[in-house]
Amino acid sequence: MIQDLLPGRGHVDHVREQQDCRFIFSQRILQCLRHSHSPEEPVVEDISYTPIGGVCMQRLSVIIGCIVLHSICFGAGGALPPGLVEGDVLGYSYVPSESWTIDEGSGICPSLMEYGIVAREDDDRPLGYSRPMEYTPDESNLGVSRDGRFFTLNGRPVFLQGLSYYGALTIETQEELTDDLDDMVADGFNWIRVWVYWKHPNDGGKNVSALTRDGQSREPYMGRLKIVLTECNKRGIIVDATIPFDGKGDWVGPRTHAEHLAAVRTLALEFAPWRNVYFDIANERDVRDARFVSLEQVGRLIHAIKVIDSLRLCTASGVPASRDKLLDYLRIGKVDFVAPHLPRGEGSSAETYGKVRQFVGWMNRLKRRVPIHLQEPFRRGYAAYNPTIDDFLRDCSGAKVAEAAGWCLHNGAKRQSADGRPWCSFNMNDGEGRLYAQLDEVERDVTAELHNCIAGVDPDQRRYQAEYSEQLPHLTGERRGHAWIADSTIHGEGFLNRGPHVKTVPAGDHLAQWRLRLDGDVPGNDVICTIDVVNGVAQSTLASRRIGRQDFESAGQWTEFELPFSNVGGSPLEFRTYWHGAGKVSLDWIDLKIHHAHEPITSTRCRREDSSFVPPPRGANVLRGRRVQTVLDGDGDTCPGDERAPRLSVAARPIL
Repeated sequence: MIQDLLPGRGHVDHVREQQDCRFIFSQRILQCLRHSHSPEEPVVEDISYTPIGGVCMQRLSVIIGCIVLHSICFGAGGALPPGLVEGDVLGYSYVPSESWTIDEGSGICPSLMEYGIVAREDDDRPLGYSRPMEYTPDESNLGVSRDGRFFTLNGRPVFLQGLSYYGALTIETQEELTDDLDDMVADGFNWIRVWVYWKHPNDGGKNVSALTRDGQSREPYMGRLKIVLTECNKRGIIVDATIPFDGKGDWVGPRTHAEHLAAVRTLALEFAPWRNVYFDIANERDVRDARFVSLEQVGRLIHAIKVIDSLRLCTASGVPASRDKLLDYLRIGKVDFVAPHLPRGEGSSAETYGKVRQFVGWMNRLKRRVPIHLQEPFRRGYAAYNPTIDDFLRDCSGAKVAEAAGWCLHNGAKRQSADGRPWCSFNMNDGEGRLYAQLDEVERDVTAELHNCIAGVDPDQRRYQAEYSEQLPHLTGERRGHAWIADSTIHGEGFLNRGPHVKTVPAGDHLAQWRLRLDGDVPGNDVICTIDVVNGVAQSTLASRRIGRQDFESAGQWTEFELPFSNVGGSPLEFRTYWHGAGKVSLDWIDLKIHHAHEPITSTRCRREDSSFVPPPRGANVLRGRRVQTVLDGDGDTCPGDERAPRLSVAARPIL
């Protein structure tokens, strides 16, 4: 079995970047990679190289359906690095990300990360597409932060602020797509959700799925989907590629587990060059109808993807109902993150903050943290209650400050209208128009206001909105509009807010910022408010500031007040506002800006910062056959065990 050829998990402890080289596979092996998945007797073709003067040797085993790299340490040319002995298995990886021809120059292959294929006919003519790999700064590479809380984009933690774009494959004119994506970027969006299988009943039942039911690529829609990935990649947009299971066979998705396996394998191979995409392999897998997919099946599906592309992030959307059920998602389903679809009724936006904190609490007790992505909240036109602007803003801001990893402005057909129009993301063909042209007034206002409401997509900047009591509890005052106010003619002095008892601020120097407004005249320079940062356990004050009337720029104008503080880490923090009872004061929000250097992150790609890197010269010593030996000249990079080894990235540019 293929699994028997993989190195044991206990041996994958030391992974370091090594030398660059090129691998050339025969046409037979390329065909195996593309078309075969479960051979009874796997065909293995080995390619190896030894750096001159190096201390390691690569052995690449090519198996039908996957690539497995065994990085085996040898003592050739010098002593082994500290902690390593001859024969140590250092790591393994899967699947190529790009192809080249001999004439295009040397392909760059960062070991333990990605492997390039060059397919060649018997008469040495190159096959397929080819392009030299490039190190470019504009790739969009998705990963997960080392602490497991957030996604990363090109190595930096990021909150995924996105929109539903389900029927992307209904788009017939590429300019309509790029106009939408440009508008999204202008509004601060960096994520969309696209369904790989799609047929909208109001569009005459036209099937625009990128795959057949049995998992084969389907044109022209697979090509359309790759264009979406490429255009998103240029703009720093992450794509959620969702597969809906169709157990009853009355829609367009896979109907059996075998078809489902074929579909995810095809996607893993087709999407290998794009690192700005993750897979939701079973939409709402826990709903007991045609969508249902067991966690055991989810685990097998994700395993099939990882055999082909071990770094592809995968999930299966559903709602873990308890801590034990959450553990099942991670242990049995093998998901890289959870994507719960929360309630959609009136008042549900006020519950999002608490629900996310509940998931976080379960993970903390399990000592297993993964991102929490709210990829499908409520939408307008779904039920009798239509969410308002405030519902959307409250839902998203609550998700972010509760430490969710992403949120979606969900949209779709309007069930209350006779024909479901506007269909929004469900149908964006030339007749209906692009998404931004179909959004209603409320949805357009949300796209314009959302980014500022959540203070952008940096997870280390959190904006607690004062009007939402689940984010900042109050002891005096009342809500008016999008602020919390206290009026001396109505309210007694006291805390405008306490909370939020956040425990994840690391040790170090940070900044809290208040946005306040003073209305009306207050004589002299009376103290209006005292703002402070307090250790919620010891009740010790870390920083404090008294704000007088003259500290405000002018009456009726918002003024921002900064309060730097130092934290020892681990204790719950409160950012309090005490109103002394004078005048009328409004609190808009409190920002927390966490200043720290993030730990090294795990990512589907890691970027080389050394711009002086030059690919190997043309004409490397490459021999054809079942076994190929390539000798690299020059010093190359670092070998396993060298702690100075840089993280390496290859930016694959797909050709459609």
